[in-house]
Amino acid sequence: MDKIKLGLIGNPLGHSVSPQIHNLICKSLNMECQYEKTQLEESEIENYVSYIKQNNFAGFNITIPYKQKIMEHLDFVDSFAKKCNAVNTVCCKDNKLYGYNTDGEGFYLSLKNLNLPVEDKKISILGCGGAAMGIIFKLLEENCHSINIFCRDILKADKIKNYMPEKINVYNMNDSILNDIIKESDILINTTPLGMKNFGSDFDNFSFIDNFEGVLCDIVYNPIETNLLKNGKKRGLITVGGLHMLINQGILAFERFSSVELSKKELSDRIYKEIKKIL
Repeated sequence: MDKIKLGLIGNPLGHSVSPQIHNLICKSLNMECQYEKTQLEESEIENYVSYIKQNNFAGFNITIPYKQKIMEHLDFVDSFAKKCNAVNTVCCKDNKLYGYNTDGEGFYLSLKNLNLPVEDKKISILGCGGAAMGIIFKLLEENCHSINIFCRDILKADKIKNYMPEKINVYNMNDSILNDIIKESDILINTTPLGMKNFGSDFDNFSFIDNFEGVLCDIVYNPIETNLLKNGKKRGLITVGGLHMLINQGILAFERFSSVELSKKELSDRIYKEIKKIL
């Protein structure tokens, strides 16, 4: 394969660096990459799917807010993506569409590449959106000790808890016990958009990490270092930003698109240095 045609849908898309990531992957393979960003309204998804099939695309990525909606238009959704109820990667083969979720494994690879284990670790997660789902189910697959979810949509989080009640606990984001549980955690992950560039709001304060001594992760990638991570560094914590996850989920998606196995850690490190220059 010397050329590949890919796409991305979502709304909004102005912030996306997925084209740059996939172009850098292709450059490493001496391949030509045509990567189209298409900002859509929900009513336009069906026409986009027809366009993909008719124009020889290898596949496309999906971002907020269509990771669930796209599932209605697919011929096949793999078991992990079904569990997450979210698809971020669609491959087009023989005029059929196959859906996958690489978010969770992308996050896990980010920690693995930095030699940060998750097995037997107590984990706290802020938020329970689509990306959180992938992360939670991947961490469970990798035998973490337990997961505490703090969110505003308790009913949604309770559905996740029902999957493995012996390992998952759910709390309201404003629960007074938050600080005590985070203090006992080995890994803390922010999956909310708080602190994201142009989002308009951030954490009111960072006192909830005052007594935390574990690994602090934020899946927000723009800015590369959020205020949460900056405050974590001031407290001497190991911090992991969201750009690592974004790049790794993109590499995993490209492997699906192309059926080419990549040298993931080496490629991830190289792309991180390049993308960091433009954010």
